[in-house]
Amino acid sequence: MARAATIALAITAGAVSAAVPAAQAAPITHVKAVAPTITTISPTSGPTTGGFRVTVTLDGLSDLSTNNYGTLYLDGQACQYGLFTPNSGYKSFFCTAPAHAAGTVPVTMTFNNLNLSGVTFTYGALPTITSISPTSGPKAGGTLVTVTGTDLQRTDTGWLEGNKCTDLKIISNTQATCVTPASEVLGDVDFRLTNSAESMWMTYTDIKFKYVNEPVKITGFSPKIIAGVNNPVNLTVTGSGLSGRPTISVGGTSCTNVTVISNTSASCTLQPSAAGDFSVTATNEGTTNTAPDKLTVVSGPAQISNIYPRGSAVAGGGLLKIGGQNFTDITTVKVGHNACTNVQVQSSFSLTCTIPAGTAGTASVLVNNGLPNATNGTTTFNYGTVSSATVRSKVEITEATSVAKVTSVLKAALDKYLNKPKVISVALSLHFVASSDAIFKKLTANKTATDNILNAAGAYLIDMGIYYDDGIEVKTVRDNDTAKTKTGFYSIYATYQSVK
Repeated sequence: MARAATIALAITAGAVSAAVPAAQAAPITHVKAVAPTITTISPTSGPTTGGFRVTVTLDGLSDLSTNNYGTLYLDGQACQYGLFTPNSGYKSFFCTAPAHAAGTVPVTMTFNNLNLSGVTFTYGALPTITSISPTSGPKAGGTLVTVTGTDLQRTDTGWLEGNKCTDLKIISNTQATCVTPASEVLGDVDFRLTNSAESMWMTYTDIKFKYVNEPVKITGFSPKIIAGVNNPVNLTVTGSGLSGRPTISVGGTSCTNVTVISNTSASCTLQPSAAGDFSVTATNEGTTNTAPDKLTVVSGPAQISNIYPRGSAVAGGGLLKIGGQNFTDITTVKVGHNACTNVQVQSSFSLTCTIPAGTAGTASVLVNNGLPNATNGTTTFNYGTVSSATVRSKVEITEATSVAKVTSVLKAALDKYLNKPKVISVALSLHFVASSDAIFKKLTANKTATDNILNAAGAYLIDMGIYYDDGIEVKTVRDNDTAKTKTGFYSIYATYQSVK
């Protein structure tokens, strides 16, 4: 055992003269010694199981060397296997902490017959995990796992087989959540919690999380309508379970250049071989799924069959409805030289857009579906000063017995007002004209007459090229029959707009 350091008072050999007066003796200086201390301990806390390394830094000592020795105590229990660290100038001492009940305890040290103190150490219960939910998820990661256990506040990092959770949140001492990272392997992996600064707080349990192949699922794709056979387009599919090496096909034709953007998105190059409606299917990790909608391929340029309204004030700003064929998701619309904004394609036969500003006079409406080297459809649009007026056509019960009879009545009454190129829009409403509630009820109960009038009115507008598709308003209260006819009658009111 190394020799303990001793402190001695050295006195020079020889006789001391008794003749020297006491008053002339050298003064005695009293030096107050600084007590040695433990200045730091690292870590400052640990689990009650012990078995981890602690290091203390000593101060107030001199002439430390490899011959010095000491024992560190935590609440009186010896810290095992203690050694000084040479590269610290022998002022750091480390050892293996003993087990101890939870709580804060004093740290002391005996060193060359000196007693040192100055810090405390806190023991705590080792965090435990009793369960996780769910216990499985896709190897692409992203599963939100709820962790239940004890003393979870001592952890700040979650691990699954060496991979960190992307977002560990400690909710309470007994609950936490963790988002699983991606995994290169399938099957069960260990689930752990640890403290990134003090690794002795890592949990050790039999809790497992199982990585599985996520079934592929397609919830949508874009574009949904494309133009041109043998015209390559970039197709993006969205859904889940797309990580890895998926394949994508449209109507049985495989896409090329499949690129995985994320677990929820992938893109590919599609070169259609035929026009029509086709299923979009993805296969990945042995699972296959088909999108709920079909992709439409149109073969020719866009064509216009009707527009509504047929004109606008020069300021524009209204909604233009266009019917036709071969519209696609990239269809553009121009009125004159100005582009429509907010183009919304409902199907390959219908779209809407916001009318741009223009100049008084006629302009061409042009739609283009993106098909190269194609001649697209046009029609005429009228800009000008808009005025409104209302006209009425009276339909007797005897005239409402057939669509043909009603059409004849409408033409006779309305043609001179509505059948003109400068009429840009019409709104129709059906009124029941009766002198009493009893007659009103008979008119509304006559479904044959009502249906004939509505069908004839709609067909009449289409015959004039006015594709009014908002329906015909049917009034639910009676108009008073001032002539007081015994049967009452029907009236079609037409409120129309025209440009000058």
